[in-house]
Amino acid sequence: MKRDKLLDYLIAIVVVFIFVIPFIKLFIRSFQGDGLIINYSKIFSDKRVIKGIINTFIIGISSSFITLIVGSYLAFIIAYTNIRFKGLLKVLVYLPFIVPSYIMTLAWTNITSNVGIVTKLLKSVGLKPINLYSIGGIVFLMLVCYTPFVYLSVYRSLIKVPLSNEHASKLLNYGSFETFRNINLRQITPTLVSTFVLVFLSSLDNFSIPAFLGVPAGISVLSTLIYEKTISISTGGFTDPAVLSALLFIISVSVSGIESSIIKRSRTGKDSSEDTQIRYSFKPKTRSFIEVLTFLVFIFINIVPIGFMIYSSLVGNYVDGFSFSNLSLDNYRSLFSISSIKMSITNSLTYALITVIICAFLSIIYAYFKWKKKFDLSISILEKATSISYSLPGMVLALCMIFHWAKPIPGLNIGFYASSVIILIAYVSRFLIIDMKSAYQGFSSISTSLEYAAVLSNRSSLKKWTEIFLPLIYKYVLTSSLLIFVYSLSELSLSAILSGPFTKTIGLFIFNLQQAGDYNLAYAMSTLVLIVLLAMYILMEKINSGGKNEFSN
Repeated sequence: MKRDKLLDYLIAIVVVFIFVIPFIKLFIRSFQGDGLIINYSKIFSDKRVIKGIINTFIIGISSSFITLIVGSYLAFIIAYTNIRFKGLLKVLVYLPFIVPSYIMTLAWTNITSNVGIVTKLLKSVGLKPINLYSIGGIVFLMLVCYTPFVYLSVYRSLIKVPLSNEHASKLLNYGSFETFRNINLRQITPTLVSTFVLVFLSSLDNFSIPAFLGVPAGISVLSTLIYEKTISISTGGFTDPAVLSALLFIISVSVSGIESSIIKRSRTGKDSSEDTQIRYSFKPKTRSFIEVLTFLVFIFINIVPIGFMIYSSLVGNYVDGFSFSNLSLDNYRSLFSISSIKMSITNSLTYALITVIICAFLSIIYAYFKWKKKFDLSISILEKATSISYSLPGMVLALCMIFHWAKPIPGLNIGFYASSVIILIAYVSRFLIIDMKSAYQGFSSISTSLEYAAVLSNRSSLKKWTEIFLPLIYKYVLTSSLLIFVYSLSELSLSAILSGPFTKTIGLFIFNLQQAGDYNLAYAMSTLVLIVLLAMYILMEKINSGGKNEFSN
């Protein structure tokens, strides 16, 4: 027992050094220089920073509220009503969940540009073009990107409301509206609130939409301010971005804590039975109207931008207008003729694969020891630290990595600034919790009697793992590992700050292409990324449909 306790303390020290000290160093850095009071008062006396904070909350709250309404509407009509073609509608709704937000933003700026199809159509009927480079445009793209998340959360909660409760309400002569308000709405309220909070957190984390749309229009939010102050270091060094990051850290962790407490108080259990029976039937004319309107809106929002972005990736120029005779693969050939682009593709694939391997290995070890109820201290610290890393905005986590890993051990000339190592550490820190949850879910499904039987049969540790544990948990870990691969491959906010000249990633290169005005190359690169991500999600669906396990965040 003493040996296990000592080992627990040693592992805890390693976990603290890797996952916790970066947070501490962020706050220490924000205090250095002129001191706590001067550093923070200086930031809060900057009108642009105050405006950025206000914009952050305006965009976050308004986008969360509107997204909650739209996502809940979709969840309601798919879960409870008699509308047709639900499978197809789910695909349309789910599409932005697959597409990274910077690609969806790029697609929308394409169709609303001066030569875009939407702008041409609006001008032809005498209407003004859509201006996405505004707070309204940022909120709209947040709505497009986060609606699938709201739909999934609310849908799962709705189908877990017992149908018997509704029948009991109607037997007491309550109408459909009163029944929904008193029974359904009341039971899903914790989900609605927690989903609102999670979308707000996602808006804090989102760097690409405000960067693509806000920066050209002079609209700043906290994430873009941190990025700007980091890449244009002044005499103040990293103090200003450290202060802003510490502020965003506090906001994110506080909001995440609120969300966690709401989830714990929720009455709807994770193991509640699901009921997908139709509960509200529309008349044929009303049903047809809802179907047509909903499908047209989501085809326009999700399919049209992506379709025209793919088309634009095949167009050499817009002189001849939109025609199929103007199509070629020149943009794709150009991509693979530029050494820096090939390097970014190689980097992203390498980082994603290594991140997946490390996360899978660490999560299996974590899950096994938690299942065995060993090393409680180190496991508890690891869970809390990785949860914080996952909930933090990418810009904040990136600065935590810089402040710690640029020179992790004082006195030793060892550092990983702008290297592949620091990017990998950041990716593992951010995404490890995904694999940890899945791996533990896998071990939780295993009876301890299987391990005892293996011991009694004198099987070696290797055979115990290869013949018992790994075959039973691999689907859980494989599904979450594919998800981590997708996230790592399309990541932008971490690499935007951590990448050096030779460590740029796909997401960062698309961002740089867009900033430089090389839109056709950006469209081509985005199309390639979409193809890979779509293939990965199809593979995940096949794995999930082949077994009972399903990863849930």
